[in-house]
Amino acid sequence: MLEYFSGWRRKLGGISLLLAIILASGWIRSLVVLDVLQFRSSTFTCEHCVSVDQTFVWGRLRKQDPRSIYPYPVWSASEYRSLDSFLEHASLRSATRWWGFGRSELNHAPGPTSHTVWIIPYWFLVIPFTLLSIWLLFANRHASSKPSPRS
Repeated sequence: MLEYFSGWRRKLGGISLLLAIILASGWIRSLVVLDVLQFRSSTFTCEHCVSVDQTFVWGRLRKQDPRSIYPYPVWSASEYRSLDSFLEHASLRSATRWWGFGRSELNHAPGPTSHTVWIIPYWFLVIPFTLLSIWLLFANRHASSKPSPRS
């Protein structure tokens, strides 16, 4: 079994399959739970990942006062909410979305604060990783360059 993963293509295929499974699990979980992960990326910047309503939302919050940003990663889960309801609750204006993709910014910013979110549907992440893993794991590694024998 281990000799199957001897080449770099098969190892990369296994990693991409694992990522596809993790993302598909998040996709399914987003149908019943709202998950939020926040972490500080620099002194004045906080990143957050949100899994909501079959959508992955990546946001960046920049503030002038670093004391108002959590110094450590924070994860929370709450009851299901639609994407529009989440954006409204977060005081973000509803983004124009095309096939589930979108971008939104803070409606009102007290002080010099900027908050931008990028909205990506889970299908856009899961399907390419799944197809990549299928190709890497099952594609013929060495195509035969010999001509077929003629009868």
